[in-house]
Amino acid sequence: MRISKDKYGSPRITGEILDCSMPMTFDQYNNCGHNCLYCFSTFQRAIGSTKEDYWHREEVKAVDVKKFAKLFTPEYKGQFKYIIKNRKPMQWGGLSDPFCPIEKELGVGYEILQLLAKHKYPCSFSSKGDLLLTDKKYWDIFMANKENYHYKASIITADEEIAKIIEAGVPTPKRRFEVLKALSDAGVETTLRMLPFIIGITDKTMPELIRMGAEAGVKSVSTEFFCLETRMTPALKTRYNAMSKLCGFDIVDYYKKLSTGCGYLRLNYQIK
Repeated sequence: MRISKDKYGSPRITGEILDCSMPMTFDQYNNCGHNCLYCFSTFQRAIGSTKEDYWHREEVKAVDVKKFAKLFTPEYKGQFKYIIKNRKPMQWGGLSDPFCPIEKELGVGYEILQLLAKHKYPCSFSSKGDLLLTDKKYWDIFMANKENYHYKASIITADEEIAKIIEAGVPTPKRRFEVLKALSDAGVETTLRMLPFIIGITDKTMPELIRMGAEAGVKSVSTEFFCLETRMTPALKTRYNAMSKLCGFDIVDYYKKLSTGCGYLRLNYQIK
């Protein structure tokens, strides 16, 4: 994998700004190495792609680190000026994962961590990776600034076999809980994210997930229901067919019957 000459535009203002207390969301790459079947950003990020399978690209776009650094200078007058001035926490991990396999290979995120550390800027990380435990330099810089950090791990099932299928490129649920425990024991605020909550999968082991979260020392649990993209390419349809087998029902048909609107379908409130 290599970095494209074209730069990736991040941070951005989240589309969930009306509901979210962290309006500035950030990703260092335009792609993610986990390749989860349920990924909500597959359709959005693949727009304009000439390849059917977006995940098998040979290069990725990365943020311009020098441009990112300018956000924290007195001269900066852009849209994030008052967010940064008021030290609103940055949400790192919106469309991608800060500690995914791509980061392990390319390392742009580490440069961003160094910048955040320099300015002691607060950040909430959302990840499924275990890079913090496998590469000491990430752990060390995290520990040196842990009072400014919050870490959320997404774990949607305690079933290791189902996890292997639905989250093919992700460390096991057990390993992700090990990351949470290591951080919790080190004094970092941690959260278990049952996200996306997939009916037919997450509900089957939800009590076990909460118990394992408590044992790992997490202080909170958050969740958000899976949303389904109906503007499907053949590759996305294949993903949903695989998810349907795991759920035990046709997930596309289920969402079409129990959602309002069109395009990106969210389950109705009665079901939730």
